[in-house]
Amino acid sequence: MSEEFQILHEKSWYYINEKFGSGSGVYKLFCKDSTGRRIPAPWVMKIDKSGILYIGKVSNFHDRIIDLKKSLHPDNNSSSHFCGVRYKSSSELQKKIPYKNLYIELSVSDDFSKLEKEELNKYLVEFHELPPLNRNL
Repeated sequence: MSEEFQILHEKSWYYINEKFGSGSGVYKLFCKDSTGRRIPAPWVMKIDKSGILYIGKVSNFHDRIIDLKKSLHPDNNSSSHFCGVRYKSSSELQKKIPYKNLYIELSVSDDFSKLEKEELNKYLVEFHELPPLNRNL
């Protein structure tokens, strides 16, 4: 099972808690334009049409996604998630990929560490680099 949620949407946290709660799995951060289409991420070797900015694992969806939201929010100084720290370290990135356009895709998995590693390796093989807000495998 996999679902997308807008980070900024006020009710997304209720939906995430209701559908995923304290479950585990993998999440992907990406950006959509004003028409609802994903914004591609141009790489040297190939364009990532899915526009993935970050791939992460989570042992508790609710808690970790709250950390992610806080760390990405422009008015919050939280450093509880490295993805947000990297995102906020570049004003150019924040202009090109505004907070209000950020989405997450959640996928349930009991073996979340293995799934995250598989997703990162698959991304690396296809694009020859990691998503821009990931720091390592």
